[in-house]
Amino acid sequence: MVTILKGTKIPDNCIVGARSLVNKKFDEPNVILVGIPAVIKKRGIQWER
Repeated sequence: MVTILKGTKIPDNCIVGARSLVNKKFDEPNVILVGIPAVIKKRGIQWER
C-alpha cells in the first residue's frame, strides 16, 4: 500500500516503493521513489519489453 497525498506529482515511468508516503511534486521521470516521506532512491530506470 502506498499513500499519495493531495498536490503530489509523480512523473511518467516512475516506480513507487511499497509503504511509501508521497507528499510532494517530483519533476524527474524514470526514478524509483521510496520511504516516508518518499525520496529518489535511483535514477535512470528504463522499462523494456
